[in-house]
Amino acid sequence: MMIVSIRYLSLLAILAIALVACGASPAAQPPTAAPVPTAAPTAAPTVAVLDEPVANLTEGCVTNYDAEIDYFPEKVSLSDSVGWTIEYFNNYKVITVLNPWRDAEEQFRYVLVQCGTPPPADVGEAQVIEVPVQSIVTMSTTQLPHLNTLGLLDRLVGVASFQYINTPAVIELIKANKLVEIG
Repeated sequence: MMIVSIRYLSLLAILAIALVACGASPAAQPPTAAPVPTAAPTAAPTVAVLDEPVANLTEGCVTNYDAEIDYFPEKVSLSDSVGWTIEYFNNYKVITVLNPWRDAEEQFRYVLVQCGTPPPADVGEAQVIEVPVQSIVTMSTTQLPHLNTLGLLDRLVGVASFQYINTPAVIELIKANKLVEIG
């Protein structure tokens, strides 16, 4: 059970890193039927989007939500990757992890909602995550160099343990008391 939890948390942390740094390539998969949005949340800094964005927002939130605008113009195209799918809608995307670990009998769904826009009404058991992600906790030291390379250490707020960290920039954050050890 502990191995499953660690794998799940590691997968979730890697997913969070990927979400924050969502790169783009052309040709998206066609979307399935969209759940109906609910009221728009307001949190985090806002970014006014007057016309359709030409790039995914990596900072702040949408201020004037328009259901007709595609807030994720940069889309990931899966070609060599297996084990997960991604579906795009105007203000959110759904990532489904088909096989989170060997012999898994369940799948995980994540609904990534653009900050400042309404989440879909019926997401079932999917975890709803507002993007861009504002804070990150890692459960494995292997994720830290990637956050550093992506320039996202300013969003790192916690780690599982300080014990095995060897990323110099993260060590500096620990010395400055900017991280918590969550155990």
